[in-house]
Amino acid sequence: EKKLLFVEQEAMERIIIVEEEVQKITQEKDKYKARLEEREEELRRLEHRSEEDRRKLEKKVDNLSGKVAVLTKELCEERALNKSLQANQRDWIAKVVASNKSLAESQEKHAP
Repeated sequence: EKKLLFVEQEAMERIIIVEEEVQKITQEKDKYKARLEEREEELRRLEHRSEEDRRKLEKKVDNLSGKVAVLTKELCEERALNKSLQANQRDWIAKVVASNKSLAESQEKHAP
C-alpha cells in the first residue's frame, strides 16, 4: 500500500509537472500566435500601402509621360520654326548682299 501511495504521489507530481509544462507551452503558443497575427496584419497593411504607392507612382508616370509628349511636340514645332527662320534669314542676307552689290555697281557707273 505504501508503494502504491508512493507511485500515486509520484504520478501526481509528474502529472502536475506535465500540466505546468503544457500550460507554459500553451501560453508560449498563444504568444507566438498573437505575434504571427500581428505580423500578418502588418504585412497586409504594407501590401495595401505598396499597392497605393504603386498606383500613385503609375499616375505620376502617366502624367509625366503626357507632359513629355507635349514638350516633345512643342520642341519639334520650335525646331521647325527655327529652321524656317534660319532659311528666311539666309535668303534675306543674300538679298541684302545682292542689293548692296547692285547699288555699289550702280554708283560706280554713275560716278564721274
